[in-house]
Amino acid sequence: MAMRHKKPPLRASKAGFVYESLKTAILTGELPPGTPLDKVALTEKFGASRQPISNAIDRLAFDGLVDVIPQHGSFVSKLRAKQISERFFIRRAIESEFAAMAAASVTDDLLRRLDLNLRYEQVALDAGEKLDFLQLDYEFHHIICEANPVEEAVRILNRLEAYLGRIRYLPIPNSDRPPQTIEEHKAIRDAIASGKPEKASDAMRNHIDAVERHFQEFVIARQDLFEDE
Repeated sequence: MAMRHKKPPLRASKAGFVYESLKTAILTGELPPGTPLDKVALTEKFGASRQPISNAIDRLAFDGLVDVIPQHGSFVSKLRAKQISERFFIRRAIESEFAAMAAASVTDDLLRRLDLNLRYEQVALDAGEKLDFLQLDYEFHHIICEANPVEEAVRILNRLEAYLGRIRYLPIPNSDRPPQTIEEHKAIRDAIASGKPEKASDAMRNHIDAVERHFQEFVIARQDLFEDE
């Protein structure tokens, strides 16, 4: 495995550092679906004992990113279209509500942060910085959610992101989604600025619907990355 990693911060646990490193490698596709995770090799790579490696893999399995198969080992999980669709369903419901709440209590500071994010998104798109764009995409949604934080809902979204994050990176080649994403984000921003909760909720719902449709097209094109339920 050619994973890049740096020395963990002094306060970070070894298991936490290994978890974050492996998670990033899985989300970005550096460790593609089906890749075996050799614990011996990982102990050498990270300079850790087997226990932190096992703990990190257990956390990844909880997130749905790794399959632990008794007597066979641990593998980066294949994508499952049904599970992803179910997570889109949950994400759509929660984020639409967050958008409505943002519109009901819109502030100049919230609009300023959204406008700044949108400008950065355009800069990243124009520069061809696709990974930066994807991070800004995530941050746009996070800004809206944290405007009226509901802790349990945020925890659910964070777990969804751990699973859905992989499909942010996979369709990058030849994708026309980024320009569409910016336009959809602008529509969400404007709907929030209008102060009309229903309008904001609809704009968010339309955006997530569009993302899911794009994902369904990707499933058809890359069936090798998916497995039957």
